[in-house]
Amino acid sequence: MRTTHLHRYLPESGTDNVTCFCGKTKKKDNTKNYTLQRKPLRRRGISDIARAKDRIQKLLTEGVKVRDGGCIMGNYPHTGSCGGYLAADHIVSRQYHLTYGLLRNCVALCVRHHLWFKPSNATVYSDVVKEYIGQGTWDEIHRLREESPKRQSYSLFDWELVEKNLIDEIAGLYEKDIHR
Repeated sequence: MRTTHLHRYLPESGTDNVTCFCGKTKKKDNTKNYTLQRKPLRRRGISDIARAKDRIQKLLTEGVKVRDGGCIMGNYPHTGSCGGYLAADHIVSRQYHLTYGLLRNCVALCVRHHLWFKPSNATVYSDVVKEYIGQGTWDEIHRLREESPKRQSYSLFDWELVEKNLIDEIAGLYEKDIHR
């Protein structure tokens, strides 16, 4: 008799046998583990490039905190009140490598505006950000988005160069802040 499925054997309690759901039984092979070992999915990459991009994201958050001084939506009463910690919000998606590490592509948003307001009020969000950063910067980062292919492979050297340039830019922001 020919079977119509692959047998998936499970151990029987109290015996040395394993049984398939179709009823076929055989002697348990003690060298095999019949239970599937599952591990949780890794949430972050562990490659050197993934670590460099994490460092860049932290630098961007630090940079927008210094430059913007708080959530930019707090200056606009029609966007509602702020809530939660501040983070750097990319105006053009992070999938575009040319704009990923640009401080001018980011604004400071609180959790409430980043996770709730932006997705549900995209047009108002765009209008507020465009007013805040200026039409020239808005046009420049969208032009860079058009020039940047989605699947572009930056090497570790390229990401480290982006990181170095960002550190220099943030140092300049601190110097401007001191001289105010």
